[in-house]
Amino acid sequence: MNKQTYLAIENAVSNIQDNGSLYKSRLASMIIDELSDKKHPAANIIDAIWQATMRNAKFNQDETIRCKAIGALYKPEIYDIAFYGFLQNIMDRVCWNARAGLNARLKNDADEELSAGGNGVDFSDLVSDEISFDLSTPSGIAEQVNEIYTKLMCVSADIAAARKIDAEPLHMFSPSELVHGIWVQNHKIDDWDEAVSVMNDIVVAINQPPELSEEDIFAPRKYA
Repeated sequence: MNKQTYLAIENAVSNIQDNGSLYKSRLASMIIDELSDKKHPAANIIDAIWQATMRNAKFNQDETIRCKAIGALYKPEIYDIAFYGFLQNIMDRVCWNARAGLNARLKNDADEELSAGGNGVDFSDLVSDEISFDLSTPSGIAEQVNEIYTKLMCVSADIAAARKIDAEPLHMFSPSELVHGIWVQNHKIDDWDEAVSVMNDIVVAINQPPELSEEDIFAPRKYA
């Protein structure tokens, strides 16, 4: 895995750290902190994910022993499975970033075709810097996503084996959606082209509000 691909994963984790819920932001911070740990800095973001998971597991283990010694019950603030599940959030963020890069690549290519070669400036470079993806070609973007997916699958399998976690394997794209007050995963996709299609559908749905009827306007609020 090349340095830029590591940076693409790190960038996705940082995105969650800056824009995720408090809980997810904390998990992301714990991973990022491993890269600059004073005693044992992680060599790369994959090792950082592993170290953060194992460091948290060791803390839970030590606290369980300490509490048992005084007759208390220890309830972990962050369970082992939290980091395992968080890997899906990272992979989903990688896909969204890659989609932004793909759109930038396609738009730049289309603009160059319309202007018979353009002015020699590749405007997708700005997006490339933001998401740490090489946006030279659409096929190259797909290759990077597949490489990241393989690496994250490997570390997720290691975590599951090491901590005896019986959970669903990592998917390339499987975002959680709020349906009738319950978070569900309606999509479980392991193919990049299919992931792009579903992401496009999600964006269309978000940007297209539901139609209103007369009944919607005058329906009394039950909580009023």
